[in-house]
Amino acid sequence: MGPTENPTQVAAPAVVPPGHRSWDFPKLVIWLCLFLWLLSFCLPAVTAVSIGGGSGTDNGLSTAIGAAAFFFVPVCGWSVFANLFMLFAPAILRRARTGGMKRLSLVFLAFASMPLLIVFPPPFPLCPLQITKLHAGFYIWHWSLLASAIVIVGMAWKDRLMQPTTS
Repeated sequence: MGPTENPTQVAAPAVVPPGHRSWDFPKLVIWLCLFLWLLSFCLPAVTAVSIGGGSGTDNGLSTAIGAAAFFFVPVCGWSVFANLFMLFAPAILRRARTGGMKRLSLVFLAFASMPLLIVFPPPFPLCPLQITKLHAGFYIWHWSLLASAIVIVGMAWKDRLMQPTTS
């Protein structure tokens, strides 16, 4: 400290108290996505034409139950597997940090990406359900799945992603 400096203006070094950890960003993202995923089951998700010909809006929970009942149907039914992965996302993240779960994280990403085929449907039908409108519950559900899958893939493959490139 020089003769012209005021001792009250000198910055003290930052000290982290023992037992206090810094923010764990991947864990925070997973738990936030899990909360949003659970919230999406209470919100309106899809408006679809029913088998009887009528149209109705279903919330996320009834849509998820319908997907579980028809798990063998491509795209619409396979979303139940993304829900199962999301249910165990905190445990999968813990295992992915140790370097395991590389292939399983890619499978989670594949199932989390499948609802994109509902948002941007191809010219041929993949889902027997005629979805006429998607609501906030669907988008919150889908983006929470995608964000969780991307974080888990990033943690599982971080050693490979962080390697220096050689030219």
